[in-house]
Amino acid sequence: MYVKKVLFLIGLALLLMGCSNNAFDQAVEKGKGYIESREYDKAIATFELALQEKDDENIKTLLKQTKNMSKAIQTKEEQKYDETLVLLQNVKDEKNGMESVKKEATKLEEEIKGEQKVIKEVNEALKRGEELIEKSEYGDAAHALEEVITLSENKPIVNSQREQANKLLIPVKEKLATFQAAEDERKRQKELQLKNMYVNEEYRFSIKFPTSWVSKHRVKETNLGGFKKVFAVQYQLSDKKYYDVFYVGIVLDGQGNIESLEPEWTFIGNSREKNHYYRMIGEMLPELEDKPKLKDEFTNVVRQHITSFSNWIEVYPHPTQGTEDPMKNVLQD
Repeated sequence: MYVKKVLFLIGLALLLMGCSNNAFDQAVEKGKGYIESREYDKAIATFELALQEKDDENIKTLLKQTKNMSKAIQTKEEQKYDETLVLLQNVKDEKNGMESVKKEATKLEEEIKGEQKVIKEVNEALKRGEELIEKSEYGDAAHALEEVITLSENKPIVNSQREQANKLLIPVKEKLATFQAAEDERKRQKELQLKNMYVNEEYRFSIKFPTSWVSKHRVKETNLGGFKKVFAVQYQLSDKKYYDVFYVGIVLDGQGNIESLEPEWTFIGNSREKNHYYRMIGEMLPELEDKPKLKDEFTNVVRQHITSFSNWIEVYPHPTQGTEDPMKNVLQD
């Protein structure tokens, strides 16, 4: 760069050799031409040569204006914006300065304001992202870091912030992927639970079935008249038909609240003795008498759960009793 400048000055001096007035005028015109093409360093060198030929206040003004403009461009590249804005204001304040330089200074001011805005927004978003990471709020942190990347696109002045955001985003996305996998599994389990649950909001009870009963159960309501209702819990055998396994009997009071609720076994009548139960399995299902395979299938299903049927049922307080509705927790996503 230094060698080029020396060669430029030598060439310029040779070009301007001759009559002093002609050399001065040529240097001034050439300097103004360099200004128009925004070659401010060449304009400065040319004006300095012109002043060696002749002391002129107007050219001193142009030289000062051009030096301020050249320095402003340099400080802008170094992001010394406060210093740059002062220099540009000096460029515009030169009374006898070139209007084209003043216009260029105004244009540069607008660029600086735009860059300052970008830097401010990028820095704020990056700081917000870093603070959110500290709080383990990874979803919001990812949004903030992605905002940094968007704002800094094709803007070299914020390359370092962009690199930092990309660096931070890698572990943040890994965290989010882990959390998302856990959330997906939680939802899957919840959906499976709801799929295998009967919820009666009117009478405020639920029946939670084992996972082996998925898509093989249903509950059928029967009104016995008055305040008595029976809900038959049915199981689908391999013949695709549903068979009663046990009943949930409900007696309501005068206000429609549950007075009593309990399971009633299909096969043991009024007896609660297990031995009697095992003897009676299948005897009240005459349609299975000539279908031994289905009867065995049904018997195995019932035997497997006979001691736990009552544990499947949960009764919730009635809302008129002033208790918070727990069914919302069962049904919420």
